[in-house]
Amino acid sequence: MAESRREVVAVSQIQIQRPPETVYEFATDPANWVGTHPVTVRVEGAHAGPQETGDSWTEIIKAPGWTYPVRWRVVEVQPPNRWIIRAERFGGTSAIVTITYTFAVTGSGTFFRREMHTLLPAGLLGTVLAPIFKSTTIHDRYMAAVKKHLESANSRFPPDDTNTSSVASI
Repeated sequence: MAESRREVVAVSQIQIQRPPETVYEFATDPANWVGTHPVTVRVEGAHAGPQETGDSWTEIIKAPGWTYPVRWRVVEVQPPNRWIIRAERFGGTSAIVTITYTFAVTGSGTFFRREMHTLLPAGLLGTVLAPIFKSTTIHDRYMAAVKKHLESANSRFPPDDTNTSSVASI
């Protein structure tokens, strides 16, 4: 019998005054998550630059009271328009997380959308985790940090506050 699941969705979006190619290149390189995503403390096993279909790496996430690894795998790429990654057993649970980045040309740059679908286990654990995975607060902060970095006059890769010693195996 298949395990019953509960799906939650969190969507964040932002307008960035840079071409889609630039936003795609930056956002799809996990090394750039360190210093822009509020809970990412380290990335291990990713090669430099945008990740391609089949590539996988581990993101180390730190939340209040716990730190855990998340193993991501790229399931689809359509540069510079779309990028999809998936993690199974997210944070030691049976949650399955799929994140889709879309990048659309606008008259003044790029409309960047991040959509996270999470399949949570049914029951009490899913009920407890649902509000956490549905919240966009952390992801909105990530999107704002990407925008700030890419639109800054001195924009460079990796982000200015990235501690390169915290990015392993890249």
